[in-house]
Amino acid sequence: MSSSPQDPEMVKAEVVYEENHTDRRNSEKVTGNNADDSDMGARYRAERKLVRKLDLLIMPIAIVLYLGAYLDRGNLGNANAMGLTTDILKGNDQQYAWVASIFVCWVSNVICNTMSVLTDDSLLVLLMQVLPYPKLSRHLTFRSPTDVLCQIPGTFGPKFVPPQYWIGAVAILWGTAAASQGGTHSYAGIMVARFFMGIGEAGFGSAIPLLFSFWYTKHEIGFRMSIFIGSAAAAGVFGGLLAYGVQQIKNAPIQNWRILFLIDSLPVILAGFVCFFILPSRPATTRWLNEDERALALSRIGKETTQESHGSFNKRHFMMAVKDYRLALCYVIYMGINIALSSLGNFLPTIVASLGYTGAKAQLMTVPPYSAAFVFMTLVNYASDRIGRRGPFVAFSMLLGSMGYVMLLSTHHNNHVRYGAIFLITMGTYTTIPLMLSWVAANAGSETQRVVGLAGLNMFGQCFAILAAHVYPKSAAPYYTLGFGLSCGFQLLAFIIAIVLMIVWSAENRRRDREFGKPTPGELVNTGELGDQAPNFRYML
Repeated sequence: MSSSPQDPEMVKAEVVYEENHTDRRNSEKVTGNNADDSDMGARYRAERKLVRKLDLLIMPIAIVLYLGAYLDRGNLGNANAMGLTTDILKGNDQQYAWVASIFVCWVSNVICNTMSVLTDDSLLVLLMQVLPYPKLSRHLTFRSPTDVLCQIPGTFGPKFVPPQYWIGAVAILWGTAAASQGGTHSYAGIMVARFFMGIGEAGFGSAIPLLFSFWYTKHEIGFRMSIFIGSAAAAGVFGGLLAYGVQQIKNAPIQNWRILFLIDSLPVILAGFVCFFILPSRPATTRWLNEDERALALSRIGKETTQESHGSFNKRHFMMAVKDYRLALCYVIYMGINIALSSLGNFLPTIVASLGYTGAKAQLMTVPPYSAAFVFMTLVNYASDRIGRRGPFVAFSMLLGSMGYVMLLSTHHNNHVRYGAIFLITMGTYTTIPLMLSWVAANAGSETQRVVGLAGLNMFGQCFAILAAHVYPKSAAPYYTLGFGLSCGFQLLAFIIAIVLMIVWSAENRRRDREFGKPTPGELVNTGELGDQAPNFRYML
């Protein structure tokens, strides 16, 4: 397939928009610059009105779901501090590490199975031989219908299923699985529950960023992505406060950690049902926009890339994305983010406890670092949108996070310095997530390329979350030299890669300017045939 088919409804809507606004311009009794200024002002006001409407429809649901996702994902550390390991894992530190990592193990299986489909089983066998954990290898070579079903939905599902139904369904799935953790009484039971949590959240991970790309421009998506991802930092705030409150419950009929799992998961299930009725799908088909608004929404995105029709799949663009070494470098950055992020979610209460805080006080002291991360992330991503750059902010954030790890590694006895280092880590790590998601989305030349890029970020990033679960054992407390060292190293590597990507993409932009001339502002960008290789497509730096 050489080009991506456009939906007839999209074409019709764009024609309607141009006809309506051409008639209006012809009827105006103004000439020269006054006519242009009037039209530009009217379009600007119409766009602002449309964006506000989209924000009201999309952002609250996205925030609630991501908040719930991270509450469900991160409450394992709080539950552990409440006695989960003692009650059902018999104090087995290794079993706890596997409970933390089974959430993402299935993603590795998806990658391995996909490789075997694209090549042959010999590559899969080779990968199994070099995996660092023999037990993990045995987990990954086990194939079940669930594994097969996870492959396609985890990457291209939202492209073929209307996003509101896809997102709602996976939210209900992971919310139900998360709630079931409160009823488990064995290692096997909680492993199964978290396995299905991983399946549900994997289907959600790249669906919302993809949905954002249907509606928001390159210069709007970063700030909204930060608000969306910021709910993960907010989950740290609420999670710590909620865990503190739950831990104060006395004489409950069940253990407090079971209550925590139930409370955290119920809002996700409810929000999943709300998605079916409220969340808009695509500009060409949503019932929440009138004809002018629909046409304007399509026109806005059409100035950046050619829109693909619902359910279409461009094989050429798929292979272009798979072979793009710049995307592979983005994946490495995201790996560095995830090893830090996963360790924060599962072990921050333990890290705080190592600074001298215990029990409920340790839960409460996790709140300020997450609060600082949310504020910092929002401000940085807003500035990134305004300036129209991602790379400098990615590099700065990764450098900031690595400085925090250096402080933890070099300071063993000053608890105030170590606690301050956690602020730098949370601020640097959380800030980079929306920056990378919006950077990859902006530099994809088509919807197919965008899906591959976002899916790759999540798959490869989550694979390193497995590693994070194993480099913070209790035996390494209170200094966690291996875990802090690995996280620091990967964040410094991410800092270097961000600079390299800026140089590479900037050089390509300059080459296209020389060969094809600079693109005309506001001109529709035709990427249907060549994707990001189209002459008038420019990369965001």
